[in-house]
Amino acid sequence: MDRVNKTLLRWSAITFISACYLLAHLWLDFMYYMTKKDLEEQIHGESAPSASCIEALGILAKQHDYGMDVGFYGFFIGIPLILLLFKNVR
Repeated sequence: MDRVNKTLLRWSAITFISACYLLAHLWLDFMYYMTKKDLEEQIHGESAPSASCIEALGILAKQHDYGMDVGFYGFFIGIPLILLLFKNVR
């Protein structure tokens, strides 16, 4: 394999790994936004009891935790994959 092909392979794989990471973040951000919007529509016009507000905050906190998990674990999976790729494709 010549140098140009290795460079193309390396950078296309890095782009793919980064795109998967970013798409996972965007998907979870979208899901957080949709959950927030649905909860706002449910609570908007009425005086909601405190139990339902606490439940809504719990749901939003869980959605936020999913995004944090993707950020944390995705970083620690993506970086070694990229480093392994650089090691194997020289």
